[in-house]
Amino acid sequence: MDVETVKCHLYQSGFIENYFIWKHQGKRDDISETSYGNALHGGGQPIFKENPYRQMILDATSPNFSQGSSWQSYRNSEPESSHPFQHLMEEYPNPVSKKFYDLLDTADAELYPGSSLSQLTVVSRMLNIKMENNMSQRGYNQMMQLLKESLPEDKIVLDNYYQTKNKPRYKRCVGSRKRKLVPFKRMYYFPLTPRLQRLYASHAIAANMRWHHEHKKKDGVMLHPSDSKAWKHFNESHLFFAAELRNVRLGLCTDSFQSFSQSRRKYSSWPVIVTPYNLPPGMCIKEAYMFLTIIVPGPSNPKHKIDVYLQPLIKELTLLWETGVEAFDISKRQNFQLRAALMWTISDFPAYSMLSRWSTAGKLACPYCMEETQSFRLQHGRKQSWFDCHRMFRDQHHPFRRV
Repeated sequence: MDVETVKCHLYQSGFIENYFIWKHQGKRDDISETSYGNALHGGGQPIFKENPYRQMILDATSPNFSQGSSWQSYRNSEPESSHPFQHLMEEYPNPVSKKFYDLLDTADAELYPGSSLSQLTVVSRMLNIKMENNMSQRGYNQMMQLLKESLPEDKIVLDNYYQTKNKPRYKRCVGSRKRKLVPFKRMYYFPLTPRLQRLYASHAIAANMRWHHEHKKKDGVMLHPSDSKAWKHFNESHLFFAAELRNVRLGLCTDSFQSFSQSRRKYSSWPVIVTPYNLPPGMCIKEAYMFLTIIVPGPSNPKHKIDVYLQPLIKELTLLWETGVEAFDISKRQNFQLRAALMWTISDFPAYSMLSRWSTAGKLACPYCMEETQSFRLQHGRKQSWFDCHRMFRDQHHPFRRV
């Protein structure tokens, strides 16, 4: 229908009632698999309306995991291929994947038999009460102890605040007479390997992880980084890696942002985000597949010390490249050795100097020109300038080279 007719219908009848997830426009809705399920509560009610704490686990685990993404649903589902010999290639999930499926099956474990609450629900609500009412740790522990004594013996309640959050926040200054609390310089690291394994443990994502190789390519058109010369050169240089289509190509992005932009407080937070580029263009650029791996909070940026904070990620990437980890592909029902490679980094010029250790200040600031730079120092301002140096990249006989 034309636009005016559609507007008239919307004015008269309104939009679809209780329509919160965009899924009636002819596209397959991957997010709906996360938000809807029928296995536990019955019907097609949204999970986030019935159990927001379980949805919180699903959001933290990986995108597109529904209630059906469990070992029980896997055993009752049909394989991806209808080949008569498909069952001969099916395998039992490896221990890591099996443990993950069991975790999904027990995500709604009752606090005690017959209870409508889970352990996560109680702990989250108790911490919220403590924060809103400025409750002391002693008061929190007394409430938890009373709650534990009032419930049946087969409950799974935590005893105290220490078991809930047991990381110290401050350290004492050595040699200082005053009892000054100094916060630890710390970072938060979220392992990458489990999230890569879970991409292949989901029915909604596993098949799409092979899209970079199986999609139809058009000559002279780059629809995806897999169509670029760099991707093809990488495959030709590392045949052992390219032989397994399910190996993951990664991109890394980092930059700082001001958490308190509306105030004058000096604070800088540095997130490091890793993205898998095996997925189609419409998926790999979505927020759900941008994995926050490292976050470095503090009053100042890490600058040249960022390599210290990147050590856990570098160690994990080295393991994924040299040895790999065992993963279970639920679309083919096979275990395989999953490897990963960091293809490129994405950042602005100042962050580029931190990641590459190439100084982006001074005469040799350009990482491409290097020693062949045509920069010069201004006579009065005494600053480096690269004005009009771009002509050197033209062909020798190009008319714009001397204009």
